[in-house]
Amino acid sequence: MMTNILIASDKFKGSLSAKDACAHLANGINFTGFETNITLQPMADGGEGSLSVLDVTQNIDLVHIETVDALFRPIRAIYGIMGNEAYIESSAACGLLLLNESDRNPCNTSTYGVGLMIKDAISKGCKVIHLFLGGSASNDGGMGMACALGYQMLDKNNKPLKPIGRNLLHINRISRTADMDQLSNIKFYCWSDVQSPMTGPNGASLMFARQKGASIHDIPQLEQGMQHLNQLFIQNFGTPDMNEIKGSGAAGGLAAGAVAILDAEIGLGVDFIMDKICLEEKIIHSDYVISGEGSIDNQSLEGKVIFGIASLCKKHHKKLIIVGGKVKLSKTEIEKLGYWKCYALVDKCLNTEESIKNSGKILEEIGTEIGIMISRKK
Repeated sequence: MMTNILIASDKFKGSLSAKDACAHLANGINFTGFETNITLQPMADGGEGSLSVLDVTQNIDLVHIETVDALFRPIRAIYGIMGNEAYIESSAACGLLLLNESDRNPCNTSTYGVGLMIKDAISKGCKVIHLFLGGSASNDGGMGMACALGYQMLDKNNKPLKPIGRNLLHINRISRTADMDQLSNIKFYCWSDVQSPMTGPNGASLMFARQKGASIHDIPQLEQGMQHLNQLFIQNFGTPDMNEIKGSGAAGGLAAGAVAILDAEIGLGVDFIMDKICLEEKIIHSDYVISGEGSIDNQSLEGKVIFGIASLCKKHHKKLIIVGGKVKLSKTEIEKLGYWKCYALVDKCLNTEESIKNSGKILEEIGTEIGIMISRKK
């Protein structure tokens, strides 16, 4: 009887796309000569790569647009439209990887370019807009996006402020500059790979600003600015405390801004994508499921691809094989995922740099090991 294997991997950030990661694992299994039926399903969790994953299975039209990056410099970006729904990756405009390391500082960056993409989608008749959050260079609470859509941040002298992270603390009032009735007719969704609140130890600034280029001196100011913005949202827009909303801190608080300004709903991106590509049905028809991503850590347990797939494998009693660039979970934490076997690329190398450089080759080696192991179980 033919063995059915589903390979549903996320990207290995900085090394391989999800599509390439899946292909390398499949090549390794095929090298064994073991007769299998392999299904490849590249995955994403609501961050970078989400649009390309959906594009494979959905009839999405890709739209090229002139926008700006996180430092307001002109760039070209792509988003998708299917029917009257738009699919926008925030990282296409305010992505960290669009900036040189020397330019990275969330005190100076903005989500303005994301707002321009939303504006373009609305002009094309879209009534539902999906924002995929992740990989952002920003920490502006979504104020850049709001300004692109017709709002202004005003200081105590009623002068407009540039919508960047360092200015949040100086906002006295958020005002409309244009008729915004069209926004009330649009349904917005924010899909995230984290459940971080807007502020606090696990929030946008204290948890993520450092990796976006903030100094240890910048981070307290960014946190204070985000706390101040949260209070403005409560006072000006009647929103609940954003720290009570899971995921509001995603993309440097862009999710919080979308809730306050656009009345957006927040959800886990992996759940949305799994539903769109009918992943549960593919898992049901598989004997083994292989999933992976670059780093498997505590965040993986909150809303990453591994978490979503592990939940479905448990539900349907399927054997899950986990492959990570690094696995930073304890044995107990890994066991919570319900895995069958677990591999880490770094275990097969002298160091992390080598594992990144040779990730494709190592994944094929692991794929071969998996193929041999499964063949002996028959």
